[in-house]
Amino acid sequence: MRSTLLILAGLGLAACAGVDRSPEYTVLDSAGITIVENKPAIMTRTEVWSLAADPEVNISGDGEPVPRLRQVTALAPLPGKRLVVLDQGAHEVLLFHQEGELLARFGREGDGPGEFRQLASVLPLPGDSVGIYDSALRMFSVFDARGTLGRSVSLEEAVQGRFRSVLLPLPSEEMVLFTVSGPGMGFRDGVFRARTESLRMGPDGDKRASYGSFPGAEVFGGLQGAGLALFGATTYATTLGRRLVVGTGEAPEITLFDTTGTLERIVRWPDHDRTITTRHEEELFEAALVAEPQVPRATIRDILSRAPRAARLPPYEGMVGSDDGHVWIGSYQGPRYSLRGHRPPRREWLVFDTLGVLMAKVDTPEGFQPYQVVGSRVWGTFTHEDETQSVQAYTLLRNGG
Repeated sequence: MRSTLLILAGLGLAACAGVDRSPEYTVLDSAGITIVENKPAIMTRTEVWSLAADPEVNISGDGEPVPRLRQVTALAPLPGKRLVVLDQGAHEVLLFHQEGELLARFGREGDGPGEFRQLASVLPLPGDSVGIYDSALRMFSVFDARGTLGRSVSLEEAVQGRFRSVLLPLPSEEMVLFTVSGPGMGFRDGVFRARTESLRMGPDGDKRASYGSFPGAEVFGGLQGAGLALFGATTYATTLGRRLVVGTGEAPEITLFDTTGTLERIVRWPDHDRTITTRHEEELFEAALVAEPQVPRATIRDILSRAPRAARLPPYEGMVGSDDGHVWIGSYQGPRYSLRGHRPPRREWLVFDTLGVLMAKVDTPEGFQPYQVVGSRVWGTFTHEDETQSVQAYTLLRNGG
């Protein structure tokens, strides 16, 4: 199940002077924690933003010199109008000018210096350097603008065998090691979410603070084997400035932490009906038939009927942050998109301001998965029908303009 990562920061109130929005949200203080409650009225009265009809940037390789992209796991705009892209399909790091020129490409599959197994995260660093995290090798490596390896730091001791982890950037070359557990962590029978600790770390991998533990992806164990639970929720996290933001997918809310690991803010919005219905079951069944055409229908039906599943649908799926501190929270894509071979659907995102008040709704087009919002550009990947990908950036049109 795809997951993307969320950004939230800033504590200023973005409200129009003279406009009474009291029926739309409340801000409370509870033992030093700010709680922002968005009310049902705000869901229908908020602004509607949009993306331009065509992307402003479209980087699509045809083999040479720009390779075809098949499994982008992370991307990040860099200073100097550069863009770094991690392509897990080729175990490569690609450095572009933001208008499409390929500046450098480096890496290959392997366990040695400058080689990769599972490209998980990219961290912009001071100067022209970029940090790359390999979650399989538990290795953080720093490269210069030409792709020359400067240094590597093993995070094996901090990761401690966790099933899946990512690195998130902080100022002063600090970083957050955020772990999302899987069946290998805290394995037990039934559907469960194992909790793992997340850490603030220095550039050499030294532990500086703990954010506490968070539930990982909803998984199952038992006689059926182990794996992701059907209709299961996933935990998302990212940083902006010196703050960490986490969404566990247990309820329609996100939480904001400072660098000491202290919870500062909780942002909530109204829930909706998340009952798993026959329609959801049939949607998953039909998608499985397409994904596994060689398997008999009766076999797929039997497997799905016995597969462990979550009690309810997730409240959201995917979080994206902007450089101005706004938070985009994606609607649940639907059960079919947990299977391989399905392009991201057209879907709605809720945009929250720096306080945590809902400020807009945005639809993204079919095939497009946003990663970051920088200035007026929404950066992400576009998956084509042949499963190749392009890196695209759409202009964000606020207030319909």
